[in-house]
Amino acid sequence: MFSQSIISLALRALALIGKFVLVVYLARHLTPDDLGRFSLIASAIGLCVLAIGLDFYAFNTRQIIAADSDSRYQLIRNQFAMHLVTYLLSIPLLSLFFVSGSLEWRFASWFFAILVLEHLAQEMYRILIVLGEPIWANVSLLLRGGGWVFLFMIAFYYSSAEPDLGAVFLAWTCGGLASLAVSLAVLRHLLGPVAGGLSVDWAWMLHGIRQSGVFFAATIILKSIEYGERFILQYYRGESDVGIYSFYASIAIAVQAFVIAGVISILYPKVLRAYNDNDMRQYRALLSKLAVQSVALAVVMGVAAMLVLGPVLEYIGQPVFKEYSHVLFILILSSICVIASFVPHYALYARHADRSLLVASASAFLVVVVGSIALVPRYGILATALVNLAGAGTLLAAKSLLLFRHGSQPEHSNAGGRTP
Repeated sequence: MFSQSIISLALRALALIGKFVLVVYLARHLTPDDLGRFSLIASAIGLCVLAIGLDFYAFNTRQIIAADSDSRYQLIRNQFAMHLVTYLLSIPLLSLFFVSGSLEWRFASWFFAILVLEHLAQEMYRILIVLGEPIWANVSLLLRGGGWVFLFMIAFYYSSAEPDLGAVFLAWTCGGLASLAVSLAVLRHLLGPVAGGLSVDWAWMLHGIRQSGVFFAATIILKSIEYGERFILQYYRGESDVGIYSFYASIAIAVQAFVIAGVISILYPKVLRAYNDNDMRQYRALLSKLAVQSVALAVVMGVAAMLVLGPVLEYIGQPVFKEYSHVLFILILSSICVIASFVPHYALYARHADRSLLVASASAFLVVVVGSIALVPRYGILATALVNLAGAGTLLAAKSLLLFRHGSQPEHSNAGGRTP
């Protein structure tokens, strides 16, 4: 079990490193405008993957755990039948990204192909985790999240051509296909021969969607802060500013991702279990441990990011990035606030206070939207970073205040078991 956890963590770390390396590599080889275009497409895909998924896995996870092999097949089949419907319904709506001019039509085919592959691979990753295959799940994560990056860089190292966005999207698509192929092969092996002709239970799926509704709304609002600010910056200042801002935001997000993988994802199940078992002494000890370790690691990772920034900027060799190096400090502070907010987050989540989490997310979203509209037109990248920090601070304050107000009285909800 210990070796399995180490291998899984190592695979996740490689995937995170791959994403970070990609941003640095693209910053060196692409113009800030093209880096901005890539960031906008990646942001749109990230948000849309959440939207079309409807957080349905939060409901279906519990069903799969309790089911036998044939029933698991039917549950998985029902889920992906629902996703097929959401794809068909979403395509006209998602085309608004291109109709509005936020994204360029020449990238539309790549956008929809990668979106579907990313979503399918993500759902397969979650299913493999539930079925007790964390190593294979993280192999699939590595293939779609970072593994293709290293092959992409090696290919262009031995090529005389310079990378462009088309090549990046082709490599990303190949990574998604490889991830999906591995996941399907493992799932086939786990489930074995299955009965055919099983009908799709649409009523059950609608019930699951309703169960996941509140937490889904909170997640979409929270992720809209992370991704939406780049579109606001594009609207007022253009793709070049988005490219520069996204470079520094990617570093700050990497800090968050490492802390989530290294501390939060390990401790939060224990926090929830202690609360559910009514072991308040253990619950408070674990929550305190979560707070200290996560914030401490965030600070250490943030300082490390600041220290390596100079050599990274020298490698990139584009002076325009150096002009905004101070933005990283602001975004690191924002990341620390976000990490700290997970402490009251899981305290509220343990109490089933899903609506309180929705209120906190909505408050932060309002701060970001109003602040961006007021400040970004004049102050650009700096304003986007400061507004991001204000939103993260609001999120931390709102969750803390709501937890204090909530006290020990549980607020039951039907939102299901999702955790962001």
